[in-house]
Amino acid sequence: MQSAYNVGTGQFPTVAQNTGGGVLHKAVFTARDVVRPWLLIADDRTFYLFIVTGDQSVSYVGYSFGDFYSFNPTDLYKCLVIGKNAESSSNVSTHPFPQGAIVQTTGAVSGAGHWLSRNFTGLGGPTAFVKSIDLGLSGASVNELTGPMLFPNGSDGGLYVAPVRIVDASTPAVSLTGNLNLRGRMRGLWHAPYPVASFADGDTFSGSGELAGRNFMVVKPVIGASGSSSLVVIETTAWDTSA
Repeated sequence: MQSAYNVGTGQFPTVAQNTGGGVLHKAVFTARDVVRPWLLIADDRTFYLFIVTGDQSVSYVGYSFGDFYSFNPTDLYKCLVIGKNAESSSNVSTHPFPQGAIVQTTGAVSGAGHWLSRNFTGLGGPTAFVKSIDLGLSGASVNELTGPMLFPNGSDGGLYVAPVRIVDASTPAVSLTGNLNLRGRMRGLWHAPYPVASFADGDTFSGSGELAGRNFMVVKPVIGASGSSSLVVIETTAWDTSA
């Protein structure tokens, strides 16, 4: 609970886990006074903030804070933060949003700049998490929110999206160890397994079938792993809540 700037209880990540906590990086250090384009999408529980920081061409750096959709409706710690893990750094490995979209499910895995207030047990302190995307359609796009699929889909002309799931572990840590756990999913954030060039920034589309009545918007390019370009799809209709 926060009572004033940098004052409160239950803050995460801890200083021991990441010095300076989760950092919101507006611009490269040498151009801090330059006006930067930005996009904020939010409801009363969660926000996504994208800033063209100048670290890489005209690409966005993405951040998030707030509730996620928990598969446990009594989850008291369904709160996340996604921020840079280093202050005033243009190193793309510290850019958080696509980082952490790790699809491997064995061994110790680490989501750079991805933190939950606690793991699924509700015990211990803050823990890292990773975003699990649609591996079967993502090709080799580990740490990305893209994929190699044909757009539009050849057989039916469709555009397919998938939820972005949250994975934590039985042992709270900076790197996830122990048995991994499917905790929930990001609210309003979807994975589209297509090349970045398939869309323009700001493209919109409407869902059909089980997604009928939902509207979506593409945000691109977002800095991905190793400086590559990625994209995200944000729902612009009401986001699901678990409680």
